[in-house]
Amino acid sequence: MNERTIHALGDSVIEVNEHLYLSGVDETGSSWNGSYFLAELRCDKPLDSIGEVYAALKPKLVLEAEARGLNVRRQGEWFAIPTNLTTSTLLREVERGMAGPPGGIYSRHGWPSPA
Repeated sequence: MNERTIHALGDSVIEVNEHLYLSGVDETGSSWNGSYFLAELRCDKPLDSIGEVYAALKPKLVLEAEARGLNVRRQGEWFAIPTNLTTSTLLREVERGMAGPPGGIYSRHGWPSPA
């Protein structure tokens, strides 16, 4: 029998130059034990638990969908929210400028950086 000892970094909030960061391991990462990440926290109020810290990383739309009981799926920084829209309807909305990234305009070459 082969035995392996694994040390995994626990979730931590650290402060550097008056900025807060979450250090952790994303369990959906591609390696067998997840992928390490470091994310800056941008929040308006103090956070009291690691659950609140993780919730602060979610876009408002994701939090609203979860509050409505929708089954939101996550892969890394991407979230999938169930919708009744067909792909063709959604693409038409993107072309009309009614859907897309905040501050961005869709083009066939990808999403530009917000201005």
